[in-house]
Formats: sequence, structure tokens, C-alpha cells
Amino acid sequence: MSIYYLGQVDAEFSFDFFGQGSVVSIPALHAVLEHATEDQFSHHVDGTRNDIALWVREVVKDEALSHLLEIHPTQQEMTAILKMRIAQLEKKAGWK
Repeated sequence: MSIYYLGQVDAEFSFDFFGQGSVVSIPALHAVLEHATEDQFSHHVDGTRNDIALWVREVVKDEALSHLLEIHPTQQEMTAILKMRIAQLEKKAGWK
């Protein structure tokens, strides 16, 4: 599953990150979050919704990551969690 979670989803299932373009993978999501403005981030995550965690759960199918993104809903926390998850998956896949 490690390689699956790191791979790209079909373009039709990409995440349209406001002002940043289409995101097709967890590594791409991490890169976008690192550079997103507060307004761009809050377009997707606020007190009532978390589009990022929802996309990770429904499209990427990484339940563990989705759960972490739900309970740590700040941009800084999400960026750190994504970085950690990518490193963990790369290690499991034998890439690093």
C-alpha cells in the first residue's frame, strides 16, 4: 500500500486547490500546502469543513492520514503531518 498512497490519482479525481491548481498526489499536496496562503488554505479548511482530509480519505484511501489531518486542522500541522507520512511511506516502500 505504501507505493499506492504515494502515487498519483487519475486527473479526474484531482484536488483543485484554490489558487494553486490541481493536486494529484500526497507529495504534491505537501508541496502546495507549504506555499499556500492563509486565504487559499482557509478556502478548504475551516471550523466546519476539511476538504483536504476528505479528499485523502475518499480518493487516496489513506484512512490513517485522513484521521490525522482531521484532528490537526492547521496549515502548519497538516504540512508537518504530510511530510512525516511521506517519509514513513517511502521508508516502507524501500525508497529511502
